[in-house]
Amino acid sequence: MEEYEDRNILLAKLGFKDYKVYLRSSLWKSIRERKIEIDPDCYACEKDADHAQIQIHHGKYTEKNLTGESLDDLYTLCSRCHRWCEVSKTGFKRTPKQATIEMHKIRKMMIKRKQWRPDGRAVNIITRLTLNRKYD
Repeated sequence: MEEYEDRNILLAKLGFKDYKVYLRSSLWKSIRERKIEIDPDCYACEKDADHAQIQIHHGKYTEKNLTGESLDDLYTLCSRCHRWCEVSKTGFKRTPKQATIEMHKIRKMMIKRKQWRPDGRAVNIITRLTLNRKYD
């Protein structure tokens, strides 16, 4: 997958051995913290950090977003939505572009399936359906 190869070349240029090393770096941790501070909820399902482990999805790997100069093409996602958009049903890892397209589909689906309680609070039907599926 060419996008991951390009990412690795950029990371080498920035002095990182590989992506895992980059993700453990203080640079990445500061970028991650800044993004979560701006967008604390999951972009796809809107869960907040109190109810989900929030991660960052790279829509594209650019020198600007890998160095923190820009937060463009970075999305906050809960771990469930992040896995859902990055890995296909058959277990194959999607490219960043494919994963971002899938992420937008998830968001649209979640918005369509929202239900409103009488008190005005949103209830996510997908979460309920997922929980119920465990017992079917």
